[in-house]
Amino acid sequence: YLLGILNSDLCEFYLHKTASQKAGGYYTYSANLLELIPIKIKNQETLISIVKNIMQFVDENKDTTQLENQLNYEINKIYDLTNEEIASIKNEIK
Repeated sequence: YLLGILNSDLCEFYLHKTASQKAGGYYTYSANLLELIPIKIKNQETLISIVKNIMQFVDENKDTTQLENQLNYEINKIYDLTNEEIASIKNEIK
């Protein structure tokens, strides 16, 4: 469950807004910063299933794009994001 949240577009957006950026565009994530990520517990089985499928696809060298989109959709629902917020996140991290 946590792996899904940490690898979501929403978490990437949050970390980019709160973490220090290093040379080359890389970000530094300290344990203190990671502890501040707001984790909502909802729809656990759905996210766990998606994450397991992503991991299996990676092991089989299959494209995970559709599963990643599904993961982000579910996380956006968990955090009650509006369409405007979702668009802003996508624009910021891409």
